[in-house]
Amino acid sequence: MARFRPSRDWINDPNGLIVHGGLWHLFFQTNPEGVDWGTMSWGHATSPDLATWTEHAVALPCTAEEQIFSGSVVHDVANTSGLGRDGVAPLVAVYTSHYSPGSPRHGTQAQSLASSTDGGFTWTPFPGNPVLTRGTPDFRDPKVFREVDGWTMVVVEAADHLVLRYRSPDLRAWTLDGWLRVPGEGLVECPDVFPLAIEGELHEVLLVSVGPVAPGRGTGMRYTIDPVWRQGEPDPTDLGETPWPLLDHGPDCYAGTTFNDAPDGRRIFLAWMSNWDYAADVPLDGGRGRMTTPRELSLVRGEEGPVLRQWPVGVPEAAFVQVADEAGTETFDEGGTRVTTTLAWRPPAP
Repeated sequence: MARFRPSRDWINDPNGLIVHGGLWHLFFQTNPEGVDWGTMSWGHATSPDLATWTEHAVALPCTAEEQIFSGSVVHDVANTSGLGRDGVAPLVAVYTSHYSPGSPRHGTQAQSLASSTDGGFTWTPFPGNPVLTRGTPDFRDPKVFREVDGWTMVVVEAADHLVLRYRSPDLRAWTLDGWLRVPGEGLVECPDVFPLAIEGELHEVLLVSVGPVAPGRGTGMRYTIDPVWRQGEPDPTDLGETPWPLLDHGPDCYAGTTFNDAPDGRRIFLAWMSNWDYAADVPLDGGRGRMTTPRELSLVRGEEGPVLRQWPVGVPEAAFVQVADEAGTETFDEGGTRVTTTLAWRPPAP
């Protein structure tokens, strides 16, 4: 399974993951002017199979007044936004505007829209941007998805460890509908929330990217199952109590999110294969940075309830067996909890 890597320039967070027109669309944070972070814009690549990728022109370039930070893309089938054209239902990008010194909004971040009626290859910014602002400096990373009665967005106040949930009938007007706080230090970024079922029982899964995930481990990802959303305005005395296990115990999995509209209701996950502790020092390989192998997410029963399971897309389970291997035993501390692994992988006998 080939991982996406850019032919040139810097990349970080995957953005706007959606399946549309028979293609898996990957938008991503890129600096079209070099191999270091800066002048954030949305790059674009597509794949028919998640194994072979075609890179396209920059989809959403930054301007003198704003950089284009992370976000998501939805297919507005009913044209609730009114951004369709000539009978074509639009793709709508919901992204964070990070305002530059030349903007009167400098010092804040807000959520904005752009639309496409050619399948995601050219985009038009919405003239009424931004559509959602709190007047704060770290309000970012909207993940939007369609529900029966409208649209839902999860977005963060990164420095305050807040995940906020909003609802909208048309992608333009948004109303706060819940919040929760992720415990810990550093930043909380790039939320994603989605349903997964186990034995006919539906659960809600919430992913976040955090830093640091544990002392000396740098940035990474955590998740929780069936989060409890508080109502009203966020309470600054609420420090968060929900369990947040690591999504990935390796150092190279950040800003991960899932594809909207994946076939057969599958939940396919992709992340930036790097860590903010050393991302700027990753050797060049065309550009700087790449994405993880796509993974399919599901739930399995654990001793204390549902646990998130991940499996690389395109790899049949029969190709591997899980075995104990004492020679490969590793013990380490994760957030004060001692963890010992004694698992290795080997091909099954012919």
